[in-house]
Amino acid sequence: MSESEEKLFGVTPEMEKGFQKLKEIFDKEVFELYIRQGQGYVPYMMNDALECYLVLTDCRCTGGYLTGYEESTLGYLSSAEGERILVVHQGEENIFTLWFREIRIKLEGYQYHRIGHFWLEGKGQEQWRQLVYMLGTVYDKYEYFGEAMCTPREQELMRLMEFRPFRYWSPVKESLDPYYPDTAMGAAVMRKIADLAGDRAMAFLAGIYEKVPLIFLEKMIIWRMERPCSQKLYETLLNLVSTEAGKYRKRDYGKDMNERIEKERARIQEELHRRGFQGEYPRFGKKGMEVLAVEEHPFTLGFMEWEKFDFRIRLMISKDSSGKKRNLGVNGGFFKGKGREGQIENAD
Repeated sequence: MSESEEKLFGVTPEMEKGFQKLKEIFDKEVFELYIRQGQGYVPYMMNDALECYLVLTDCRCTGGYLTGYEESTLGYLSSAEGERILVVHQGEENIFTLWFREIRIKLEGYQYHRIGHFWLEGKGQEQWRQLVYMLGTVYDKYEYFGEAMCTPREQELMRLMEFRPFRYWSPVKESLDPYYPDTAMGAAVMRKIADLAGDRAMAFLAGIYEKVPLIFLEKMIIWRMERPCSQKLYETLLNLVSTEAGKYRKRDYGKDMNERIEKERARIQEELHRRGFQGEYPRFGKKGMEVLAVEEHPFTLGFMEWEKFDFRIRLMISKDSSGKKRNLGVNGGFFKGKGREGQIENAD
């Protein structure tokens, strides 16, 4: 996080971690508040790989919090008669006061290898954008929580975000370059994975880039990553990331929602089997076609979503349109090549 001026007053260094995180939230101007059944909830970091939020216990509020307020917010913390008192100024327009007993930190890592928040219409190479998105979320959680929330292999794989040709496949509309450094370690990790995949050409290029990160080398690597010759590299990296992500818990939404999700997955599998595909959720195939199901998940505390959001399944469809009905591999249709087609469809 970048440096910013103080926005929450009354928090001292000896106070518990919850108060330090609350101060960080204010100082970075990302304070949000949700009150449910006598508890106050303040998001700290919420993404597809991790949820961390603060719980203000026995919380009550006088005045009203302005939802979606984007101007400067100041907080003043004090205590009286065993309670904490937080007075919040949303600019000069609104003031409200929170009374609460303590701050508890809720932190949990979740599986993220099936996520589907990564495509940009008309841009292509969605298979790489998915991996950049996933490793970007890992990089973020490591920056905030360190080794406590990342496996050793995740700590290695996330360094690919420091390899500029890899993060070229941005899953958002703008470049990711301002947010990540360029390091020799990033290139070294790509070289290692290319060796593991048996891709000697990519290992060679990444090895040179590791020592001399020239622009023409970057363009060569990007060009190669777009082509079918990088299929094995892609599948190797996808398997590595999926293995690590699978070590975390699945999100638990409660009995009703969990059953609904499983029924939706079963419906997709039944429909694809009816169409002649073989395989088990989330990957299916038949001659000349591959389908990979990816998912969009809400937070486990649904009221923290900034917009109405629900569980969705989308299908990454790869097709060999050459007439040869080749097996293109996982998401092979998204690589540039004659007779290759890749598209994403809603699983409605």
